Amino acid sequence: MLSRSNSLVVAFGESPQPSLRRLLFMSDAAKVSPTDVQVTGQPHGVPLSTTTAASPGPLHKLARRWFSLRWFLSRTVFAKPLAWLTVTLELKVGDLLVTVPFVVGFLVWSALNCRNIDVKGTSSQPTLMMLVTFVLAVRNNSVLLHLTGLSFERALFYHKLFGFISVVLGGIHGLSYLLQDAGYIPSRRLRSEGGGVGETLSTEASGAILFYLMCALIVLSFYKIRRRWFELFVRFHWILFLAIIPLALIHGAGLIVVGVAPWALDVVFRYGIQLPLNQRNFHQAAQISVTAVSKDLVRIQFPRVRVSTDSKGTKTSTSYRYEAGQYVFICIPKISVLEWHPFTIASAPPNDNVIIYIKVLGDWTKKLAALASQAANVPIPVLLEGPYGAVSIDIEHPTTYSHFVLVSGGIGVTPMMALANQIYFDATHGAPKRSVAKVWFVWSVRERELIDALMLQVKKSAQEKTEATLTPVAWLPDALCGSSRGNSSQDPFYCEMYLTKGTHDSTHTVDQALGHCIKYNQRPDITKTLREVGILAKTAKASKQARVGVLVCGPSAMISDVVKQSMNIGKELGVAFDVHQEIFDF
Repeated sequence: MLSRSNSLVVAFGESPQPSLRRLLFMSDAAKVSPTDVQVTGQPHGVPLSTTTAASPGPLHKLARRWFSLRWFLSRTVFAKPLAWLTVTLELKVGDLLVTVPFVVGFLVWSALNCRNIDVKGTSSQPTLMMLVTFVLAVRNNSVLLHLTGLSFERALFYHKLFGFISVVLGGIHGLSYLLQDAGYIPSRRLRSEGGGVGETLSTEASGAILFYLMCALIVLSFYKIRRRWFELFVRFHWILFLAIIPLALIHGAGLIVVGVAPWALDVVFRYGIQLPLNQRNFHQAAQISVTAVSKDLVRIQFPRVRVSTDSKGTKTSTSYRYEAGQYVFICIPKISVLEWHPFTIASAPPNDNVIIYIKVLGDWTKKLAALASQAANVPIPVLLEGPYGAVSIDIEHPTTYSHFVLVSGGIGVTPMMALANQIYFDATHGAPKRSVAKVWFVWSVRERELIDALMLQVKKSAQEKTEATLTPVAWLPDALCGSSRGNSSQDPFYCEMYLTKGTHDSTHTVDQALGHCIKYNQRPDITKTLREVGILAKTAKASKQARVGVLVCGPSAMISDVVKQSMNIGKELGVAFDVHQEIFDF
């Protein structure tokens, strides 16, 4: 089933240092300067010797306090779910305290001005809302996301929400203009001559065109249109966005430049500086492989530590630093230099290789699969930007959670695998080791072939093969397929794979290696799993509030069910289920 693998060349745009949050939550004695870690020859990037960091300065202490406060407010206030509102509208307590009053306030403010037929009074609200919309047009680890703790998915939700509200406010502004125009016949005549109530013909026309373009942008962003014609959506999103900016300036909404500036700087850097530099220096980058592991799945893999040799023969190594659950943007110039697509990293940092799986769904991924099936040794430039993103619950602080439930469906297992393996590594190889009482991993999958591709067909280095047998650093699949092959619901780490369509086949490699983890022709009982882990957490934390970290990625119906059941069982048991959810569609 494994097809031929190509040799590719990759150019990286990567984060030079570990996450600020991760550094802040490490003990001072455990912190290591990047220059103190000799990566070459060390397993999994764990230093053989460390240098104790200097005492933290005032700014460092302030940042630590802020991030601790941010996580506390997220758990206790802003990220707390609300029964029907969270499941149906994705609104949480923080939205009732901030988002809803903010939106309602703008709508009421604009409506009152419209009632008074105050055209100028209704002009500032859509401008300010557009500014917020542009600020939330994030694609990377912006300062906004770091400071607020917003996940990429949550920022995208607000971007779409405020974009829609901008159109509504723009409509109210246009309505006030029409009401004024209908009530003052002389002003209409004077306006056509360039006078009247201060509206010139160019301002009038620009406002109308601006509103129509914003409506078109919203319509093309509807889920079904976006998913069915994604390339059309992307291209028109760019075109309409670029057309809206000058029209807004002509119309007098110059304040939106404040929101556009960060996005514009990002584009200039990415396409004006980074892209030409990467293409000019791509021959110095690491060799990676792209493999069509099945007809609808492509794997990209490259070494986490890249060794290069300069003109003098001196070898230097560079470690690609990322965190479990993060994603990268990938561009294949041979397909399109303008298309950057986000994909989750399926491996965890302890692995020697960085692995990314790409499901073949649209035109771009079909072209990538075709390239992966070509003859071997054909160099293909691959541009990789990132890593980006962060988990929205505090899994980095080792004392926040000791009980976890990870739920996934189909290809949504990739971030859950990475997170589960990171928790396993921290619990078994960490210094100090993380205290983990329960990690319950649930994966619902239709095809046996997907289990085979993700669990059993990963290329490993010689060192990893040895360690997978002796002291595996990865739970999935190394520890599950190891010599002990233990997988009991009483174990700290427990895995359930639900093959929803299929029966046991003793001749298949998947059943031979992972049959003790697979439940055939069944679907997971999320309610039962959450209740069992909740009871364990409540028993362990008898004297204080018990918390369970729940992470889910899969179909929307699965995510909604996990969120709903987490709220119901949490209320029933008096246990806080903090849910992080991930989506793949935009």
